[in-house]
Amino acid sequence: MPGYWYLLMAALALLVPAGLILISVAGLEPQRAWDAALGSLAAISVTGIAYWAVGFGLQFGGVGLVYTRPELLLLVWEWSPFSPDWGVGWGMAGLSGWFLSGTGVSSLVYALFLAHLPWAMTAATLPVLALRGRAPATASAIVALLVGGILYPLAGNWVQGGGWLASLGSNVNLGHGLVDFGGAGTVYLLAGAFGLAALVVWPAPRRRNADFAEEMPPTQLPLLAAVGSLLLMAGTMGWLWANPLQTSTLSELGLMRGG
Repeated sequence: MPGYWYLLMAALALLVPAGLILISVAGLEPQRAWDAALGSLAAISVTGIAYWAVGFGLQFGGVGLVYTRPELLLLVWEWSPFSPDWGVGWGMAGLSGWFLSGTGVSSLVYALFLAHLPWAMTAATLPVLALRGRAPATASAIVALLVGGILYPLAGNWVQGGGWLASLGSNVNLGHGLVDFGGAGTVYLLAGAFGLAALVVWPAPRRRNADFAEEMPPTQLPLLAAVGSLLLMAGTMGWLWANPLQTSTLSELGLMRGG
């Protein structure tokens, strides 16, 4: 695939967090919708910086041990709690690729970063949207930093970065290991679990007036939900087709089928 293909697909994948934001704010009161939109933009910004600085290294710092391609020679450091005699399939965290710096950074590395950046942004945005009106803005920013910069990259390393979950098939003969081609399983499972835990920590505030009757949202808000759903469907295609390590191994028919 040419380089502009991965750039275009990564840009298309950014429609996923945008669509989720529109869907989330569609049923909120105007002031809460404004807060949720601003909080989501802040979460996306924080996640982008955190993933560039440390998240990408944690997720793909050892992917060069699994995909033996010359463009990935920079990404060959992976931490494992087990002895090297166990092999390279028991990795837990990458240890190279910080800040996307170094003379060995290739176009494939940049394409891999751009492909997974929308995934990290989505994983961080969902808990922040769930916490709007419950947690303070500082706490929401910390949640986005933890999820997008540390927790999602670690989970992504285990599944897409050549970590131990993806290698269960070759290591202990458990089928093909954990296969998550599109990446949505890792993103939504992590975001949902962390969001649920955060909702327990920050319960919903009590209403001052128990007899207050909620009014129906303005007409434009359901339209935002419809637009957000369309953006989500369009962005999903970018999720499937942006990863250079996956699309390079598929035929044209496989790409059209989504895997």
